[in-house]
Amino acid sequence: MPSKQEILARKLIRIAHENPAKQAELLPKIHELLGRPAPGGGLSAKQAHDLAEAKALVDGTITAAAPPTEISRMPGFSPQQLRAHIDQLGKTRQELELLTAQFETQLKQIKALEKEEKKGMTALKKAASEMRDQGRFVAEAETALIQFTAYLTDKKPGIAQMIATEAEVKPGQKAGDFFGRIAAQLGDEVAATVQEIYEATEEDLTHVTQAVRGLKLIQKTSSFDSSTLKTAGVLDMVLDVKEWIAGKARKLFQFVGDIGRWVKGFMLRTKVVKDKKDDLKSALSDAMREIDAVM
Repeated sequence: MPSKQEILARKLIRIAHENPAKQAELLPKIHELLGRPAPGGGLSAKQAHDLAEAKALVDGTITAAAPPTEISRMPGFSPQQLRAHIDQLGKTRQELELLTAQFETQLKQIKALEKEEKKGMTALKKAASEMRDQGRFVAEAETALIQFTAYLTDKKPGIAQMIATEAEVKPGQKAGDFFGRIAAQLGDEVAATVQEIYEATEEDLTHVTQAVRGLKLIQKTSSFDSSTLKTAGVLDMVLDVKEWIAGKARKLFQFVGDIGRWVKGFMLRTKVVKDKKDDLKSALSDAMREIDAVM
């Protein structure tokens, strides 16, 4: 049966865990009650905190989950803002995956093409490959934000103190000026980066939607002769699509130019998505390092 000192020590451990600002004040008392030397000899404040938390985890005083802490006041880092960015990237990724699959399926179904038109199919397959890469890069950006959300959850107790106003903290403690600066900067950067990723992928989604429409037109009309197609009023469009695939410049699919220029656009936008994904991951990593350094 635990002694009165141990029971009181456990209560203080729980209070220290739930109130990081009081840890420095409570730790000596906790060690005194447990009959142990205070962790001053060689232990940093973080080490002392980690040791107290480890003891609480072993004793079952606390669980591994972080206690609920409100961090919605933190500009740029609020759960609602992060969730909105994650949802936007998730929706974009799903649209890319769906349309890329339709595009690849349609490419496989096209059979009745002339020699020059078949050369153009290589370019279309390159565009499909670029779409696959874009989907992967968007998924990486989405994952980076999800991981950052988990990081913030783990840091909530310390963050709660650091976003406090000057009036809410004791002398010598860091208040919200640090997090206000880093959060506002990162929040703006994340928002701008996600928007650029979205705009680049949306442009490709528009182009591929029209390309799939053209490929379906060729597939659906492959069994008809020219006179039948002319009577139906679709011959001119069928010929334009085939000539565009063969490499001739056409005003087609809301795009002016030839198929080579069309594919180059995919390559450029895929590079934009990759670069912005890398920028996002780098910004999040830098923010975590800066937060860890202060905490």
